[in-house]
Amino acid sequence: MTHRLWLEVRKVLALLAARDYEGIKALDRASRLGVEDIWTTVESYPCTLVEPPDTPPPEMQVIEVSGPGRRRWRVDTPVWTREEGASDLYAIMTLTDCGGAISVRLDDVLVP
Repeated sequence: MTHRLWLEVRKVLALLAARDYEGIKALDRASRLGVEDIWTTVESYPCTLVEPPDTPPPEMQVIEVSGPGRRRWRVDTPVWTREEGASDLYAIMTLTDCGGAISVRLDDVLVP
């Protein structure tokens, strides 16, 4: 994973830790995942979310999505907590290269 992609993933994880659900939704208003869905999952998780480390974790999975059009990646990454570090709560995202900028859509937050 390039550093540029990690910065975008880290930004979403930091927004989750800050409980800035509106900020997450503002990244991609077309996402099927609503603010209430994110809120319910995060607030019911029994640990305290914190910002992730500066480097990508080994648990993170990045898969380039093949197909016509822009380059896209699916990213499955653990969310960080004070109690666990990399937790069993995962953020599932789609990143798209928009000609220099990377757009991010949070697809789900779940315990797989």
